[in-house]
Amino acid sequence: GDIGLCCSTPDLQHVRCEWIWDPAEPHSSHQLFYRPPPSGAGTREDAWQQCEQVSVGAQGTHTCTFQPRAGSAISVLVNITRPHALPTLSYFKESFWLHQAVLTDAPQLVQATVSQGQLSLEWLPPLEALAEQLDYQVRYAVENSHDWKVLQVPRASRKEVLDLRPGARYHAQVRAQPSGPWYQGSWSAWSEPVMADVMDDVGKGQGRSKGCSQRSHTAEGRRLRALEMERGSQRSSSHAGWIIPSVTVVPLLFTGVLLGLRCTFPSLYSNVKQKLWPPVPDLHRALGSFLHESSKHVQANTFYKQPPEEEAVLPCLLEVLPGPRGETDPPPPLPEPAAGRLPGTDIANQSYLLMSGWDPR
Repeated sequence: GDIGLCCSTPDLQHVRCEWIWDPAEPHSSHQLFYRPPPSGAGTREDAWQQCEQVSVGAQGTHTCTFQPRAGSAISVLVNITRPHALPTLSYFKESFWLHQAVLTDAPQLVQATVSQGQLSLEWLPPLEALAEQLDYQVRYAVENSHDWKVLQVPRASRKEVLDLRPGARYHAQVRAQPSGPWYQGSWSAWSEPVMADVMDDVGKGQGRSKGCSQRSHTAEGRRLRALEMERGSQRSSSHAGWIIPSVTVVPLLFTGVLLGLRCTFPSLYSNVKQKLWPPVPDLHRALGSFLHESSKHVQANTFYKQPPEEEAVLPCLLEVLPGPRGETDPPPPLPEPAAGRLPGTDIANQSYLLMSGWDPR
């Protein structure tokens, strides 16, 4: 019958083949041969090479590990010879390539932490060269239970967070499978399980059942806080002790450097002095021309803004001459106007208006 011959590579260099034989025939002889397959018609076949590292495990499991030629496919032949029985049984395996028969070891879980009802798992890839082409599965179950829950993890991931029910103990495992564009293979074995206790609210439980212990923890916490405060004050005082001398010494060192430059390099000292303390500009020289121009500008504005002189207005006097009251005699006749002069004209820049219709009383 079939012996379940299976070959794979755990490290992309060696090939490990495994098959099963009836344990009732412990004296049977097993031999494994390998070689590259023929490259084409008319080519000479390579000779079979025998695998020397054949071992027998439990329940009739036989294994053999060898290192094939790189860059070529592999053909495998297993010959089994039984005592007092003929003929020899031969089992062939179809040719395969090394990168298509990858079976890595199990991943290594490096961290498992529980926080607020969640279990965080972290692991390392079984083969770093395949880290970007490995798929992972995580399974977990309550202790003493076979009701596993399996989660598919994104490719190349190295951690996963599980939401668990509080008040129970869980165990979790992880496995890997190459499933990339070049490297392919089967699922590895499950890793060693990790145990995680997801308890209820720890603070409330201690408060109900262990009040004295809780008070002692509180006192201890106070002592720790006091110790931390004392250490912080000591650190601050030590820092202050360093700051005060530094504030005093730095100006002295700076002054000493300036004096040394003045004595040793006068030209360099003058340059440094001009950059640190530039001379104060002469305000009279800098602002003299500006003030002079401003005063001229103000005078010009004053000249142009003087109001125009008012034209002299000649006085125009109007005198009304009333006649004497109470007289019945008619008024004397007016003198004849001179030639070229009309009645009511001005006499010596004075104008006289004759009131017509004047009725004396």
